[in-house]
Amino acid sequence: MFATKQEALLKAQERAERIKLDLMPGQLYEDNEISLSSYLSACRTSYTVPSSQVKWHRPSQISEQPELFCDGAHSSDIIQGRLGDCWFLGALSCVATREDLLMPLIAGAYTEYGFYQFLFFKHGSWDAITIDDRLAIRRGKLLYARCPDPNEFWVPLIEKAYAKLHGCYDNLSGGSPAYALADLTGGQCEKISVKPQDIVKTWNYLTRSINERWLMGASVFNAKAAVEEERPDGLLVNHAYGLLDCIKIDNIKLVKLRNPWGRKEWNGAWSDTSDEWNGKIGSQIKAMTSYTLGDDGCFFMRIEDFCRIFNKLYTVRLYQDSIGAVWPFSRLSGCWKDVTAPGCQNPITLARNPQYILGPITRQIEIFITLSQRDERLGSRTKHVNMGFFLCRALSNRRQAKVDKSTLIVMTLFSNAREISTNLILDQGYYVIVPSTYYPREQTTFVLTVSADRDIQVKAV
Repeated sequence: MFATKQEALLKAQERAERIKLDLMPGQLYEDNEISLSSYLSACRTSYTVPSSQVKWHRPSQISEQPELFCDGAHSSDIIQGRLGDCWFLGALSCVATREDLLMPLIAGAYTEYGFYQFLFFKHGSWDAITIDDRLAIRRGKLLYARCPDPNEFWVPLIEKAYAKLHGCYDNLSGGSPAYALADLTGGQCEKISVKPQDIVKTWNYLTRSINERWLMGASVFNAKAAVEEERPDGLLVNHAYGLLDCIKIDNIKLVKLRNPWGRKEWNGAWSDTSDEWNGKIGSQIKAMTSYTLGDDGCFFMRIEDFCRIFNKLYTVRLYQDSIGAVWPFSRLSGCWKDVTAPGCQNPITLARNPQYILGPITRQIEIFITLSQRDERLGSRTKHVNMGFFLCRALSNRRQAKVDKSTLIVMTLFSNAREISTNLILDQGYYVIVPSTYYPREQTTFVLTVSADRDIQVKAV
């Protein structure tokens, strides 16, 4: 049902062998699954780049010494281009801090044949995307994302593959870093609201995430402000930043962030131009982190300032990687259709929704639940529905005839988000998860993923 990363890799390798066999000696691959003009289509916004203004060049036509990587991969390798995909590039800058996550995304690099293959995670499965290496050039420069080193090309190539997955570059305009992190890692994402008074709570969450090497992003969200509107403190509103680290020296707690533009930084306390770096603690931090001052998009700020200004935190929990605790998980597919799509507004029909029994739980357990629906960016016929889920105590391991407030443990918010998640501690017993749309008769598929700090049985009933 769900393709693993290894299965997607094998599929990519088979495709690569077919491509190489079809090419004549010296011939370079040209992708016929999507036209170059389709990449430039206005899929999501009204903006499109006229094809007449764009030329498509291979790395060997752009650089005399092209390389996929020059001296490895780093978060500072990423500079945003004409596209409004800071949410993806911010996430990519976080993934670039972990070679064990980034390198397996490259399913194949066939430079001599002119094509590359990358792996992405969507709707519970890994998928292999094959692209040729022709990149969009406008006025002599790469139109979209690039690396600071003109000989390095891993960033524009993976961005092109991600654009192909979604139909065109414009479909990457605007988005959540949480979803990009999930697409790049296969982890479970969550979105957290940050409040100025939650300094201790936020710091504890950040340190746990850093210790587990979970990946994070952050933004200053303001529905009334323009996209990437600049504040007097140098930060951009409605813009995604990668959150790379947090450190504590004496009583000073600092958060390290990166703007995917590769420039334009915070100008307050502990900014690169502040006097704090001239003191003893500043010297310690530079020595400990090899941090260099300069307008490269990376900056530090105090946790107090972070909580005062940033109000959205995006995290992908990595329970299957090589760092930290490994949690077993269950992933099941389901759908709302006909009688199983009653919505959630009528308590009499609520129990007709799909149900999933957890248990028996014999002692206290921590779980993380994610409900996801197919990404509407993947096609015009796919539209997100308003959805959420209920978690209730169950009387047995069988389907529950009634779902009501008397057994309710948690009810998530209902929204048209791609993914809804929650983290909680459960005591012994049986529980039932009831995914539901908000409105009745909304029919679509979903994926339910349950991770726990030890084995737990999850089954559809």
